Amino acid sequence: MSISIPVHFIERLNEAKNLDDTLNCITIWLPQLLPAERASITFSAKDKERLKVYSFQGNSAIAKSLDIPVATTFVGKVFESQQADIAICTADSKFDDCKMLYGNGLTTCLDVPLIKAGVCFGTINIAHSKSDIYTHNHLCYLVNLANLLAPFLFVYHELNSQTKLATTDELTGIANRRAFFSFANKLMHAWLESNKKFFILMIDLDYFKEINDTLGHPVGDEVLKAFSQNIIDIIPKDALFSRVGGEEFAIVYPCQQASDATNLADLINKISHQTAKPILSENICLTVSIGITQVSPSDLKIDHTVARADKALYMAKANGRNQYSVV
Repeated sequence: MSISIPVHFIERLNEAKNLDDTLNCITIWLPQLLPAERASITFSAKDKERLKVYSFQGNSAIAKSLDIPVATTFVGKVFESQQADIAICTADSKFDDCKMLYGNGLTTCLDVPLIKAGVCFGTINIAHSKSDIYTHNHLCYLVNLANLLAPFLFVYHELNSQTKLATTDELTGIANRRAFFSFANKLMHAWLESNKKFFILMIDLDYFKEINDTLGHPVGDEVLKAFSQNIIDIIPKDALFSRVGGEEFAIVYPCQQASDATNLADLINKISHQTAKPILSENICLTVSIGITQVSPSDLKIDHTVARADKALYMAKANGRNQYSVV
């Protein structure tokens, strides 16, 4: 089956600068190519047991970045079988995603696999409120479109995955030292060009070596992971939380007031007290020392700001730990 694709769609794809731009372009155009009140694209996780929504347009039944289990969903069935299919969505469907779509007014979906060299790495999905709207011709069109886009999307996805691996801490799953300096340098450039203020918070887990020495590194690793997860949940959206050393973490926070940074430090300290208890003992309280500094007119590069934050951290530790200091 041959398909007709608008020239403007191809032009917009060629203008895309990254994976997000590419996926957004596709999901924006899908409702113009086929009947769709929702259009989305998923990619598989490394374990192949989950799919994640990377982009969607229209009905928000299934949110972006949501992890979708392969085993209990219609889109998972399509992914696993590598066969495009149409489903009717009902409240008592055996598929979790069909129930979610139905709950948001969508009564049918058409999902097709994205396949490169015989390997399925994701899906393209459309959905509609009219249950009998999709035909075999619609399915064939979307399959052919997916086959045309798959090599292009595969390359972008692989590059994006490699970039994420290079900037993610393997143990905790948060940003790593490379990501910290990359983000901090961007804010430093913005500061030098337009005086956009930011703060750096350096965080050190107090007496963490004693946990490793007495209870072992596996327990220490669990503490690091629990601390990271607890803190990432309360970090402002415009800030970056990263692990920059063994038990040392850092936050780059583009806020305007020192009180914003100190309030965040207070919250981190409070949360840290509860972090280790489920892992260690009700009698053990994890504490942290935090050094805070604001970018200064005398800072010509990010290393100057980081060094001052480190100095503040040393002051917090020297003053008895379990507190923050500001320099």
